Amino acid sequence: MNLLEHYILKIYSKKDVTKQYEKSVGKKLDEKLYEIEMKVDCYGSVGITKRIMGENELAAAERKGYYMA
Repeated sequence: MNLLEHYILKIYSKKDVTKQYEKSVGKKLDEKLYEIEMKVDCYGSVGITKRIMGENELAAAERKGYYMA
């Protein structure tokens, strides 16, 4: 399976889900987790999706304008 660029067109919401994750899994995390609802374009296929990303992954995706999935 190949990874493809998913270009972020618009971010609708960014919700911190770190506490929920830590409570359900029982493990303390080093960085925050976010649930992001966004509009993405992957080679012409445009859609709205939700994705959970770590703080560093989200910062890199916002800086580059895309993430690999």
